[in-house]
Amino acid sequence: MNSSVKIEEVSIIKDLFDLGKYRISISVAITAVAGYLLYEIKFDLNLFLTFFGTMLMSMGAASFNHWQERNLDSLMERTKKRPIASGRINQQKGFAISSVLSLMGMLLLLGTGELVAMLVGLVTLLFYNVVYTPMKKVSNLAVLPGAIVGGLPPLIGWAAAGGYFYAPAIWALALFLFLWQMPHFWLLLLLFDDQYAKAGYVMLNRWLNRAQIGRVTFVWIVSLASLALIVPFYGVIDNRYTQIIFFLSEIVLLYNARFLLEKKLERKRIRKTFMYINIYVLLVLILIIIDKII
Repeated sequence: MNSSVKIEEVSIIKDLFDLGKYRISISVAITAVAGYLLYEIKFDLNLFLTFFGTMLMSMGAASFNHWQERNLDSLMERTKKRPIASGRINQQKGFAISSVLSLMGMLLLLGTGELVAMLVGLVTLLFYNVVYTPMKKVSNLAVLPGAIVGGLPPLIGWAAAGGYFYAPAIWALALFLFLWQMPHFWLLLLLFDDQYAKAGYVMLNRWLNRAQIGRVTFVWIVSLASLALIVPFYGVIDNRYTQIIFFLSEIVLLYNARFLLEKKLERKRIRKTFMYINIYVLLVLILIIIDKII
């Protein structure tokens, strides 16, 4: 009896974490921490509040997304086992959990004493759930507000640390993350184009074939790498050794992405590039943090 109760409790906790896309939410929180430490190296209570506040707001936005797309999620193999789409969490509970997570995140960010940090978090959530999510059903241009959502979290951290909102350094980092979102989206489309079509999403594959989307994706990756070349000049990375690692990672990224120019795109190689570009961005964020510490 006790063992079955424990298993059920573990299952509920797992569903809650899955509902909030905890892996992605932790990554989002790391980008906020990078923005915080980019302004000033200080491991204080505000850094703690920034990390967990951003993570909870991200989990709230992700949960709202599950609630909003529950019917479409049930049509896709990749998403049909999500907590709300599968029925493990009902719609009412899903909405309530989303609201609580978002509110908790907002309160933690407000606890930093910087209203702007909380407002940027709120704008990010609204862009994701009110603009991006509904827009996916009607326009392939939804990737633009989606990319804006990806670029805003560092501004949360920067604002929470007391940084000047219009400083070039933080906007260079935000633009870098904005550009990363585009190939991130297109690689996902190349991996799951048939499932997106089945669910009725309006994506780029309605107008371009796979080879053309591959070339578009490569152009965005080159744009990302090109921007990364000038990022150090904005004071984002100063140490010579971290700059060398930074540039080497760009070479590896472009080398791995070169196959996107081929006519026939293998899903195995697409998946590998998708994984690498995400690791690349995480590496850049870690390098920024290390650079400021040393």
